[in-house]
Amino acid sequence: MQSDNELIQLVQAGDSGKVGVLYERHKKDLFYYFYRMTNDKLKSEDLVQNTFLKVLRFSHHFKKEQQFNYWLYSIGRNVFLDTVNKKDVLKNSATEDALYNHKDTESIIDSAMEKEEKHEMLHIALNRLDPKKKEAIVLSRFQGLKYKDIATLTNSTETNIKSRIRRGIEDLKIIMNKLELR
Repeated sequence: MQSDNELIQLVQAGDSGKVGVLYERHKKDLFYYFYRMTNDKLKSEDLVQNTFLKVLRFSHHFKKEQQFNYWLYSIGRNVFLDTVNKKDVLKNSATEDALYNHKDTESIIDSAMEKEEKHEMLHIALNRLDPKKKEAIVLSRFQGLKYKDIATLTNSTETNIKSRIRRGIEDLKIIMNKLELR
């Protein structure tokens, strides 16, 4: 099996079909990154498509010494910033709030459902974070990027990224506690 770096080098050499292999490998993780940032499945799917169109279009900019994953998220982040309005990222979802105000907890007896509820609460809490903290947490904890790569990607410092993540996690705990009290 060819590595991502080998595949993108083949794309650079004219084998544009290899973008499809890269797409299949990375579409799911990239979708979840966008979904966590936008809370919109259709928009996230569009962002994935647009990212891979740019991968194909700008493949000649990839440098052999780069990690493909970092380069892909760099393009994805730029696509996200170009196409998503700040208000979309910060939107307060009243329907999600209403869902968690529902007092019928008797039906939630299965631990799997409790786990799903926690997952949903985390998703809601993430969407209430400051966008910079949210982005740092999503890239670090959910996408597995290193602090150094996140700092480069966001034109920040590693110290700043660590601080955003630490403060973001503190904020998440507060938000989650408030959601659990409902």
